[in-house]
Amino acid sequence: MWKAFAVFYCLLATFGVLLGGYLMAGRPMSTIGLGLASVALVMVLLTAVGLVAYAFNLNAPPYGLWRPLSWLIGVYQLLVSLLSVVRFAQMFATIPAGSDVGVTNLIWLVLGLALNYFSWLGVWRYGQRMAQQPAQAR
Repeated sequence: MWKAFAVFYCLLATFGVLLGGYLMAGRPMSTIGLGLASVALVMVLLTAVGLVAYAFNLNAPPYGLWRPLSWLIGVYQLLVSLLSVVRFAQMFATIPAGSDVGVTNLIWLVLGLALNYFSWLGVWRYGQRMAQQPAQAR
């Protein structure tokens, strides 16, 4: 399961980076927006590396990076999830009664939250596995 999820996440990350680059090239961004996009890009790439290393049982150095990174990715994914829930609540408040848009948005929200959770979980498990390796293997 983790191998399929890692490949799926890498495909989504590639598509997201290409789409984000296309959208950023089309309009000027502020310094803050460019900084946030850069942080998001680094987090997505490190998450992809951690997921692939965990799924395919690889040892990706540096060893001391993955334990703190799992906590940092946890905070990042929590913030992204919180923003998704807030955005969903704002959209849900504005849709008319009887519309199917709310159900569609709820499904996308649940899928996004599941993606955030499993990507964090894979990197966290990889950090735990790296911390449990003997010192001489490093």
